[in-house]
Amino acid sequence: MTLATSRRKVFARAGFLPLTVLLAAVIGSADASFSDAAGEQAAAASCTLNVPARVHISAPFQSPAVTLGADCAAAGVVDARWEAKRADGVVTNKLFFNFGYGDKWSVYDNASLAPVTWQPAGAYSSPDPAIAGQGRAQSAGTPSPAGNQPAASIPQNSPATDIRMMSKVDAVASEECIAEIWAQRYAIAPHGLINYGGRTGSVQQLNTSSGGWYVIASFTTGDNGHWRGTLPNTWAGTTQSRRVVIYDGQYIFGSISPTYTGEVNDCPASPAASAVPEAGTLGVGSPRVEVSKGDPGPLEPPAGR
Repeated sequence: MTLATSRRKVFARAGFLPLTVLLAAVIGSADASFSDAAGEQAAAASCTLNVPARVHISAPFQSPAVTLGADCAAAGVVDARWEAKRADGVVTNKLFFNFGYGDKWSVYDNASLAPVTWQPAGAYSSPDPAIAGQGRAQSAGTPSPAGNQPAASIPQNSPATDIRMMSKVDAVASEECIAEIWAQRYAIAPHGLINYGGRTGSVQQLNTSSGGWYVIASFTTGDNGHWRGTLPNTWAGTTQSRRVVIYDGQYIFGSISPTYTGEVNDCPASPAASAVPEAGTLGVGSPRVEVSKGDPGPLEPPAGR
């Protein structure tokens, strides 16, 4: 019997295992721990893409802001991708984020004018915190140096974006009790605003009690983008706030004019021939003008009107 054989028998009788067996058990346990951690992380974590709900095309080129949500960093995401798809399945754009390096979304004025949904195309997180914190790529299936474990797949959101041309509407100063409106829209040629003919809309007045807006006159613009008409004289002598709204079209977003606040002009039924009409805007004299702030959202004709 050799000395090595004798020693193996002594270790076996004493209940000791060879070093190679012990190492295999330790590595296997570590692999299982990494795998369990990755599975738990994927189940609990998420990665959110922040994109505008509406993109108003107003220039030959623009770059809407696109960012990753804070949940992506919290999940240790190292690689995330989305594809913008139309309802017919056509992919119109792709976004790719690698660690802290974000992608840019380029929108040209000849872009497809249709809603798109940003479909997840893969978001992955490394189970190794050291890898997740490094500034280099770690794609799905690529082993990490520690534990030799694959990246974990992280659930993603599917936001939607509606893309249309922008429009603009203003009230033009005119004589008392007369509303004059000018609507314009963006067009590829000449890469700027043109008159927006045949567009429906309304003149609205603020209800000071409820804070809501209600229609006092409806209109459709002529070929030159203008409309001119009379307004009710019910509120003569009182201070009112008025605005103009043109509604959404299939390929063009609607818009809201500034708000014009002032005293409603007194409009006699039969003005004297020698009388000089007072100037006003939307039927109010010397109005205070406040520019509308924020995205007006979908602009639809009021129900029942």
